[in-house]
Amino acid sequence: MTTDNLHTLAADQNEIGGHTVTLADVTSVEPDEASRQICNDRVNLTDWGFKVTSFAYPFAASTPKSEEQVAGCGYNSARGLGEITTPIDCAGCAAAETVRPADLFRTRATSEVGSKWTLADLQATVAQAEKAGGWLQLTFYDVDNSGSPAPSAPRCSNSSPLGWRPGPNKGPWPCARYTT
Repeated sequence: MTTDNLHTLAADQNEIGGHTVTLADVTSVEPDEASRQICNDRVNLTDWGFKVTSFAYPFAASTPKSEEQVAGCGYNSARGLGEITTPIDCAGCAAAETVRPADLFRTRATSEVGSKWTLADLQATVAQAEKAGGWLQLTFYDVDNSGSPAPSAPRCSNSSPLGWRPGPNKGPWPCARYTT
């Protein structure tokens, strides 16, 4: 992803969050290297003009130590992955993240939305979270309108499948607000 791609996403009201400089698993590198990876990614993004407040753990791997490192680098929160029930996986997990997450440095999200997901799966997951009264983080690694054969989701617009909203507040909704 280029800085131009990031600026396009930010212009579409998406948050640009941190990851690591080289996609390092922060649980499998030395602590100093993990801190360098986490902090330098935030510095790079900030230097490029983004307000960076949230972090996503590469490979959804975290420990109490890595949570401390993320906080120490100035992030306000960090996201895990695969801890919310969906039609695809994680049966028995929570239906949604609580409105005040129990752990700001390991907020729960669905597994990555990918080629196995259907529009009905997305709708069911959103409706389930709305019914539970919580909030939901969906993670898309590929957002594309090019027609590429790689698994991806279309860019969000109120007329795209991602612009759908269930329940009594039907109609357009702010599609993707958090992107890492």
